[in-house]
Order: sequence, then C-alpha cells, then structure tokens
Amino acid sequence: MTLSDLYALQADADSAVQILDEAKEFRSVSEIANSRIDAIEAVLEKITSDAPIVLEIKAAISSLKEEQAASNLSSMREALGKLNRLYDNNRQKLRPFETY
Repeated sequence: MTLSDLYALQADADSAVQILDEAKEFRSVSEIANSRIDAIEAVLEKITSDAPIVLEIKAAISSLKEEQAASNLSSMREALGKLNRLYDNNRQKLRPFETY
C-alpha cells in the first residue's frame, strides 16, 4: 500500500466517522424530541379547547414529527426549539383549558 493509498483510506475513514457521528447525534436529538412530544401531548390530552395557542402547539408538534421523518438534523433541531419556546412561553395560558 502506497502513502497516497493510506491518505485515501484515512479520508474514507474520516468520512465514515463523520457520518456515524451525525447519525448518533440525530438519534439523540430525535429521542429528546420524542420525549418532549410525549410530555406535551400528555398535557394536551387534558385540554378539550381549540384555542389558538393549543392549535399552534399541535401544529408545532406536527412540524417536528415531519422533520424527524425527513431525517434532517438541523431542521429537526429548529422545529424542536420552536416547540419548546412556544410551549414554555405559553404554559400558563394553557392551564385554564385543562380538565382534570
């Protein structure tokens, strides 16, 4: 094996490592997203209202699920961030709609 062959092999190995790292990161973010979706959907199950904020949160969940299915890490992160901000900033507004 020549030196240039070794460099080519190293470049291929580096590419493979990068792909595996991205897949691992996608899986991690996807697991976090699933956990967050489950928690928010549990709260939404107690709400029978179709108030605009409830519909917005449901739309953000749908968007996040679509990004997960598309396997786009950056878009999934963005959708997860949007859902987190929307839910966290409006949590108090949801309380009056909850039924126990």
